[in-house]
Amino acid sequence: MPLYQLEAFQKLVVTNGWQFLNKKRCLRTQEDLGWSDEQIEAFLLGIQISDFQKTVPNNIVNDLAGQDFVNADQYAVKWCEENMVHADFYNKETIEISTKIAIITTATGQLAGAVTFHFS
Repeated sequence: MPLYQLEAFQKLVVTNGWQFLNKKRCLRTQEDLGWSDEQIEAFLLGIQISDFQKTVPNNIVNDLAGQDFVNADQYAVKWCEENMVHADFYNKETIEISTKIAIITTATGQLAGAVTFHFS
């Protein structure tokens, strides 16, 4: 069972935006994919509860002021790059991306954070 409600995370993506919490590796994957920030957002909004794998405690984060560790939910998402939508099965346009997500609470509110974002 996920630590965070996926719907709440996705609502934050839409209302408050999102950020990578470990930018170096996440940005490298984004660059390898050739995706824009809008395409990353579409991916985050396309995650489904059936993609959930496990909750991972105490993930190191390098790009979140005031916090060194967060608990995160890990998802493995099959994604159709051609249509930029969740895929239910593999074909030649399908990739699998592993991501860990977290809802971060700060003094100014909450934000949606992607702790990891890389090929599975």
